[in-house]
Amino acid sequence: MQREVLQYLDFLKYEKRLSGNTLKAYQRDLLDFQEFLENNGLPVIVKINTRQIRRFVLDGISNGWQPKTTNRKISAIKGMFAFLAEREVICANPAIAVQSVKVSHRLPSYVQESELDIVMPSLEGYEDWVDFQEALIFVLLYETGMRRAELIALTYDRLDQRALTLRVLGKRNKERIIPVRKEIMEACISLKGLRKKNNIESSQVFTLKNGKALYPKKVYASVNRILKTISSTERKSPHVLRHSIATHLLNRGVDIQTIQSLLGHASLASTQIYAHQSIEHLKSSHKAAHPRS
Repeated sequence: MQREVLQYLDFLKYEKRLSGNTLKAYQRDLLDFQEFLENNGLPVIVKINTRQIRRFVLDGISNGWQPKTTNRKISAIKGMFAFLAEREVICANPAIAVQSVKVSHRLPSYVQESELDIVMPSLEGYEDWVDFQEALIFVLLYETGMRRAELIALTYDRLDQRALTLRVLGKRNKERIIPVRKEIMEACISLKGLRKKNNIESSQVFTLKNGKALYPKKVYASVNRILKTISSTERKSPHVLRHSIATHLLNRGVDIQTIQSLLGHASLASTQIYAHQSIEHLKSSHKAAHPRS
């Protein structure tokens, strides 16, 4: 990989403090860009012009890139050239004139409260820690709205039993505090005790059988098994539970700033999509109940 790309990635990692997943995505995007340049005999990165960047984007779209993928790659390229221009490695930024493509905003999938009430696991009566952990994962993801990566990274030193709160490390290493019910906190402590009976000790709240932290597919499988019994939503991932609690809270009158804080959104715009979801709920309820419908 070219020196300029490596310098930019170091800048994102150490100065911008982007998450590991975001860094990997940007690295892939910039590698794709470099490969395109090499395959087409184009100049090195510092001599690229706007037309050549557009060629890369159009080539990707013709090969099936979705709008979000396209815009992420454009963002990675723009960021790198802005970085190089600021440090006077290049005279001008050729990516400024490259525009993002339009993205259709699809409302996020969520599960109806009535259906969640039916499938929501109990947190009592478990002797097997694996089954207990699977139930707790589902309940905690829904009640806190935390991201899958945040749940995986959760450690016992981030649990405040007295205050009944969790300290979650979110995107860009931003920490937020999430309140939980007493039953949830007690379940987390009980899970540790059940694992200890099986000679498994770990600082992680959720673990594999060897005591190491869970991996993303394991969390997905746990949630998916429970959501498979629900037919109202096509998507059955951990993120659906995050969408569900946000939508349910908004429908119950919780203000959008509180939901933003709970979810850890940096921008209110990210949370406002649930307002649209709530309006759709209002429309359907109005149509079902209105005497003139």
